[in-house]
Amino acid sequence: MLTDALLFPWERLTPARSWKVIGNLPYNVASPLMWDILSTAPGLARAVFMIQKEVGERIVAAPGSGAYGALSVWLQSFAAPRLEFIVPPQVFVPRPKVDSAVLSFVPLGAARGRFDPARLSRLLKVCFQQRRKQLQRILRGYLQDDVPALLTGLGLDPAARPENLAPEDFHMLSESVKIP
Repeated sequence: MLTDALLFPWERLTPARSWKVIGNLPYNVASPLMWDILSTAPGLARAVFMIQKEVGERIVAAPGSGAYGALSVWLQSFAAPRLEFIVPPQVFVPRPKVDSAVLSFVPLGAARGRFDPARLSRLLKVCFQQRRKQLQRILRGYLQDDVPALLTGLGLDPAARPENLAPEDFHMLSESVKIP
């Protein structure tokens, strides 16, 4: 089948037989394509993508680092990403102006935490659009409750910023905060 990968219904692939996907992804579609494939494709056994190095570094970034963001949390919620190696520009013709990185992803499957992907997605967008603000300030407009008390009750520091929370923290928070 010949189609645009961004329009392909990945969720319709059957989990009856495992499958793998490998690709050299253009910068402009890499993030949304990985966002869709890794979160919706049943039966995926492994994915390997070559992408721009900076995007790869964001994907594998740990909480607390400057590169950590919504894409990091989202992809790490569904798969274990690993930076395999860097590909320099001189191996390509024509030569790009940036380094590339090859990343592999192994789906978490049953090891994945319990969370609603749609709720997590909305929470990530709200939090990382205001990444320099404290959680209590970001969430104040979305909760009727005492936000600091709710966060403390979940074991989260109300003064923490989004880039300091682990994916599991976002999973737990997404189950307590309903963002339209």
